[in-house]
Amino acid sequence: MSGGALIGVLVLSIALVVLIIVKFKMNPAIALILGSLFLGFVAGIPMMAISVTIHGLLMKRGLWNAAADENGNGINVDEQELPEKLPGFFVSLLPILAPVLLILLIGWFLGVAFRQITGSGTVASLTTFAIMQSVAATVAIHPVFIALACLDGALFGATVNDSGFWIVSNMAGLNFSGGVKTYTLGQAIASVVGIILIVVVGCISCLF
Repeated sequence: MSGGALIGVLVLSIALVVLIIVKFKMNPAIALILGSLFLGFVAGIPMMAISVTIHGLLMKRGLWNAAADENGNGINVDEQELPEKLPGFFVSLLPILAPVLLILLIGWFLGVAFRQITGSGTVASLTTFAIMQSVAATVAIHPVFIALACLDGALFGATVNDSGFWIVSNMAGLNFSGGVKTYTLGQAIASVVGIILIVVVGCISCLF
């Protein structure tokens, strides 16, 4: 990962930590752990190395005891029991997060497909809304995240069947190749980054 991309991921991780603390009132120590996990995962660090590093910090610095309950009492966890409990904790989240992840990705892919077929972001959004509204009540996530996934998929850039593509290309004096590199590629990047953020924030929201 390049230096600029790594800085961008770092800024995003900081924003995620601030959002978790301010919006969801989570303990700052836990928020920092989640932000570190996100940063390491996006940066391409192996998950085993991330877990070992965080485990070492928790034990050596006593950060685990900083995770207090509602009464302000520290949560004491035996160092020998922690490696055994963490896998079970993450496994217990799979039944909740797996359907959410699946529904969000389905909504996004449908938005992408209809945008490429029709060329209209409005038609793609409304069509995907109509399909996904029936499943919104079946998963443990606020419907606004499903709507965002549908809209984000419909953002994915189309080409020859999109009137906006030709308007932007002609007004900017670009040929077909130039329009693809600017209009289509730009929207595609925005859509992919958007669905990553929607999935991360949506999954976190399911835990509270």
